[in-house]
Amino acid sequence: MKRSSSARGVDAHTLVEMLIGVTVLVIVGAIAYSLMISSASLLAKDISLNSSNTTARSALDRVYNEVTQGNALVTTDTLYPKPPCILVKADGTVATSPGPAAGIVLDRYIGGPYIVGNPGGGLSATATTFKLFYSTDPLANPPAPVRNDVVIMDGATRALVSSSSTPSSALSAPTPTPVPTPGMMVTVTLQSTLGSYTQPPVSFGSAIPWANSTQETAYLLHREAFVVVPPASVITVNGISPQAELRMYPDAENLSSIISDSTKYVVLTGDIGTKTISGVPEQLPFSYVVQNGITFLNIALRVEDHQYNKRLANQQANEFNTFLRVDTMLRPRINP
Repeated sequence: MKRSSSARGVDAHTLVEMLIGVTVLVIVGAIAYSLMISSASLLAKDISLNSSNTTARSALDRVYNEVTQGNALVTTDTLYPKPPCILVKADGTVATSPGPAAGIVLDRYIGGPYIVGNPGGGLSATATTFKLFYSTDPLANPPAPVRNDVVIMDGATRALVSSSSTPSSALSAPTPTPVPTPGMMVTVTLQSTLGSYTQPPVSFGSAIPWANSTQETAYLLHREAFVVVPPASVITVNGISPQAELRMYPDAENLSSIISDSTKYVVLTGDIGTKTISGVPEQLPFSYVVQNGITFLNIALRVEDHQYNKRLANQQANEFNTFLRVDTMLRPRINP
């Protein structure tokens, strides 16, 4: 018996069909790749903007907290003659008012009032110690002075504290009249003679005279500074331009001498912009403005996150998606 044979049909694609399939695959892949790249860029921009927002808010909150506690009781200061906030350059020297300037120096109000012990006729110019009495009532209870605090007496005397004794409830002469009840006493030691802190300085006689029948009050301040310091180098590294630093100096009595000492400051942010906008460098964010006859401290802070600068290069116009600028006006609560 003869076996019949039949040709088996085989499914196949023509060359045209294969070309169409490959073309569709390439188009779909290109669209998917474009979406992935766009999503990655958008994610980088969102992260950068959020980081800029967080950094600017944190830095501005710190400046706000300190400036609003600034003091306006000082009336004379030969080093920085314009309280409560003095505009300074990036090197710590006094800048021209009303700015713009790289930084500010301020006297933060710590507490008071204290009553100064009167040894008889006031305090002498050669005195290096004196006693402060203060109430421990919950509504008063100012803190005991610490090193580099400033005791303000007689309206202008800036006595710089070296140390103070442990507060004691055992009050000793010369006690004031009336005595604070309940009260504490500390003995304050100065870094120099009291007469060297008066305006003008005196080397003999009474630095602060007052009658035994009256009370001499004192207030406690502490000098601080916020300064934007430009980058040491302008060379771009890995697509990232160097940024300026906003530094806080907790002890700023002699700011210009410690401006570069890394042990004397805290970096609040290293992302301050370095561009020049409308002729004003972003490294000069502080200035004075007058509103309704009242002087305010104006802060124009521009923060630019740069962690994705290399990734976002040439993908956005003027970095509008990675920086945040905040303009605000502040004024100390404590004013004459």
